[in-house]
Amino acid sequence: MFQVYTSTDKSELSKNLIGEFKDWDEAMDCAEQAIEGKTGIRYIVEETNGIVNSYGELIASVVAESDFNSHFFNKFCIAFIVFSPVFQ
Repeated sequence: MFQVYTSTDKSELSKNLIGEFKDWDEAMDCAEQAIEGKTGIRYIVEETNGIVNSYGELIASVVAESDFNSHFFNKFCIAFIVFSPVFQ
């Protein structure tokens, strides 16, 4: 089972559950759509496999997460390559 969260900082308290999915592709599509066109937000995809800790809570592993500024960084790199005299 995959849980998709969005987060505005590195704190566990800022995580918002977006959805739960059995399929990896559906989880990643949801995660990417949740942050598309937004800045200062990232997605986190966690997987649970039924194992619980001593408190009975499911143990989740982070299997994918985005950067906060990934869209800005990608645009910056493209602009740098296009306008850099090294690449012309």
